[in-house]
Amino acid sequence: MLGGSAGLAQPPAATIAAETGAPTAQDDATAKIERLTAQVEALQTQLDAVKASLARETPSWKGAPLFEDKSAGFSFKPKGLIQFDAGYVGFPQGQQLSGTAGGLNYNNLGFNTRARRLVIGGEGTLPGGFGYNVEFNFAQGSIDYEDIVLTYQRNNSPLRVTIGTFYPLSSLETLTSSRLTSFLERASFTDAFNYNRRLGVSLGLLDPKNDRYTLTAGIFSQPINDAAFNRTGWEAGVRGTFSPKIGAAQLHLGVSYHHRVNNRDAQGTQYRARPLLQTTDQRFVDTGTIAADGDDSAGVEFGAIFRSLHLAAEAQKLWVRGYRPSDVVTGPNNASIGTRYNGDPSFTGGYAEVWNPTDYLRFLAEYGHVEITGGPRAVSPLFATTDTMPLNLRKYGVDTAAMRAQLDF
Repeated sequence: MLGGSAGLAQPPAATIAAETGAPTAQDDATAKIERLTAQVEALQTQLDAVKASLARETPSWKGAPLFEDKSAGFSFKPKGLIQFDAGYVGFPQGQQLSGTAGGLNYNNLGFNTRARRLVIGGEGTLPGGFGYNVEFNFAQGSIDYEDIVLTYQRNNSPLRVTIGTFYPLSSLETLTSSRLTSFLERASFTDAFNYNRRLGVSLGLLDPKNDRYTLTAGIFSQPINDAAFNRTGWEAGVRGTFSPKIGAAQLHLGVSYHHRVNNRDAQGTQYRARPLLQTTDQRFVDTGTIAADGDDSAGVEFGAIFRSLHLAAEAQKLWVRGYRPSDVVTGPNNASIGTRYNGDPSFTGGYAEVWNPTDYLRFLAEYGHVEITGGPRAVSPLFATTDTMPLNLRKYGVDTAAMRAQLDF
């Protein structure tokens, strides 16, 4: 007698699942793997977002914290410079007089101290290729303006526009930050020739990749701290540089030219310089005010960096467009001030220096010797009253010594 189906072989469960459409163990494993894969991908997406957020919010360190969001184009870095000077300016001919004699205030010579610069500011970038740099100097208990500029330069573009108050392409020395100069003060001709910051705009053609060349031209008004409303004076300048690399040496060659016009109602200019330091307000070299429409100047530059050695040298020539005694100044509100000469005075200046490396903190010691021929100080009591030598041939020397403590970031 047959016993129904009890003795028949049963098909495998997988076969039954396949025939009925029910999920198998293999299907369950595949689904789990897919779910895990999706979860891992989601976690990776979240991790990438966290990394991007940290990159935007975690500052790097470049002497001061640098906050940067590269994807958006924003960046900000605070900056500052502290310089404390102590210096000694010697007495001409060794005469330690008191009071004012021969046009020189002897009380302001000798030893003195000064907070040379107390600068605070910030720099960074803005979306669209814009950049900014703002600096204020709080030394001497007042607020003065350093560089305050807005720049525009697209990525990989060789053109840069600069608007604001900055040095008008004067020379290598003026365009080098005072925190990086080898000596306490810039070369004397930069002070004597009145190479000050001015309000203006410039257009530069730059090498965006290798920084090998620059060609910049600009036009400028008066200094930003000139409170007068008769800003009829102006300046135009152009400067070009070429910086090839020869072996391990980095070279720098440059030329510049400037044309300046004085204010129409005060057509005069004065050229003078302190004796290598600014711990005194006395100038041994001083032309007084010269009646002039303006001046023109030209300069050449040379620099070289070889490992830790730095060399730099410049020469500048300035021609005054002066008024003769017989010249008649015409035009509404036009007027000349100062001494008139029969010819156009001209002046030259220059320097050569070796490098001093720096990294945020440094201490400097400096000795200088100044030799002066002629000028307004070459009179009694610097020379005996019996000295019959003409004023323009009389010579005297002055020694200076100074120290500086500096912190920059």
